[in-house]
Amino acid sequence: MFPIRLRILLLAIVSLLAVGGGFYVQYQEIQTHLQSANSTKERLQEIATYSKVIHALQKERGLSGGQLLKNEQSLQQTIRKQRISTDSELQRLHTLLPSPLNATWQHFAEQLQSTRHQIDQQSIDWPTARDFYSQTIRQILSQISLSAANLHASHLDTLEMQAMVYLAIIRENLGLMRAQMGRIYQRGGALPAETVELAHHLGSFQDHYHLFTLLVAEIPEGIDWINTLECEVFYSVLRQVKEQLHGKPGQVAAETWWQEATLIIDSMQQIEHKMLDHFAKRSEELIETKQKYLFHYQVTAISLFLLVAGLTIFTVLRILNALSILLQTLEQVRNNQDFAVRIHAHAKDEFGLISFSINSLLTYIEKIIEEKDFLATTDLLTGVKNRRSLSLLLEREMLRSERYGSPLSLIYCDIDHFKSINDGYGHGVGDQVLKGFALLLKENIRGTDYLGRWGGEEFVIAVPNTEAPLAVELAEKLRLKVLTLRIDPVEQITCSFGVAQKLPKESLHELCERADQALYKAKTLGRNQVHLHNRFPDPSGSRQNLA
Repeated sequence: MFPIRLRILLLAIVSLLAVGGGFYVQYQEIQTHLQSANSTKERLQEIATYSKVIHALQKERGLSGGQLLKNEQSLQQTIRKQRISTDSELQRLHTLLPSPLNATWQHFAEQLQSTRHQIDQQSIDWPTARDFYSQTIRQILSQISLSAANLHASHLDTLEMQAMVYLAIIRENLGLMRAQMGRIYQRGGALPAETVELAHHLGSFQDHYHLFTLLVAEIPEGIDWINTLECEVFYSVLRQVKEQLHGKPGQVAAETWWQEATLIIDSMQQIEHKMLDHFAKRSEELIETKQKYLFHYQVTAISLFLLVAGLTIFTVLRILNALSILLQTLEQVRNNQDFAVRIHAHAKDEFGLISFSINSLLTYIEKIIEEKDFLATTDLLTGVKNRRSLSLLLEREMLRSERYGSPLSLIYCDIDHFKSINDGYGHGVGDQVLKGFALLLKENIRGTDYLGRWGGEEFVIAVPNTEAPLAVELAEKLRLKVLTLRIDPVEQITCSFGVAQKLPKESLHELCERADQALYKAKTLGRNQVHLHNRFPDPSGSRQNLA
């Protein structure tokens, strides 16, 4: 057995080595952060280039749609110029990407040339050409989302980056509408399939634009960005699309439509560039700060190490005793995942304060875990279950229904003309309507039923052990209750309901599709009514398969 003094000396040496190692690890961590900041700067350059490529491909896609419809000389000259611009952006991207991705883009470039040739020869139809461009744009959007997710960013940067991703999706939907509407105006009328596609793109545009506005509202420059977008031309573009969907198209020249839609898309790209400029500026500032911090840390670390070396010998025994208590308690917490454990320390020195702080931290963590469980399953605005939580419950009920043969019905409900409420009274009143509506539903369903907010003004009620007729009765009861709901200053609130009962071997996705189709039917039949979908799901996913 080693003498006590030798053991203390050895322990002091080990402690000093551990402290020195800790300083070195921290030094390496700072170096890693510095490298991460430089990597972030490079990724931002990639994202900016991706954005420009998307913009060029969107323009080329729209012009190609016009050329396939009317192969005019003036349009041919315009599309040739745009192809040169697209090739320039692709070449810039080619120089930034690593070799494996370059091979992929080289293959795409070959496909692009082939597609262009087919467009020039009029040997390809518009859906095929459009899907080629759109698929590539979606792949680039996915790459932007992936790059954004891998950035080490502050809360503000994260908000801006997520807003930029939404803005890119919005821009893509508007680009698709620009191409579709351009063909409609050139042809002088819309085909049924074009109207369906246009409605899909408009819906996606509005959903993501709503998310975009929510995010940028928390950004200092966000209101200015929204004001820049929501100009007279912005509303003119949306109005033209809605008029086309309602069968009342305005008398607008195809060229005028193209110019107006392009103006909004260009404005969106300018906002993207402003966001990226903000990122780049903050990235440069972060790199400069990290470099200064690294220098000061080196000086500080050496000084602290010398100080620790002088104090270690005199404090090692007290440290061992305190650490023994701390480690035993923390080991118990780690092994048992029991954050109710507390450190029992009666000393009134610094270690007593540490024990008190760790106990406070354990209490705080215990509270955070409880809050996290609540936030993970609850929609914060209405207080009902969120989509993720309700989806998990639905999966469980689907399995129970399939195993025991018990009935399961699903009710989709959607507040009628909710956008008009937001537009007419403001989002504050809209939020109050959502809260009141959710509370009314919650108070008028059974304790065994599940209510959740599916998204926007749409709610879903799962009704286990219930056949479709009883579910329809419940929906009708709720519809009548909604008529009595009063949220000042809204004069009248109504709601449409879609009901579907689970069929044997039917998946959750198929059941939701049928309930959604029933809701859609209730909307198209005049709203403020209940509609039942009582047929098998249509494999094509069409909303026409209704009772």
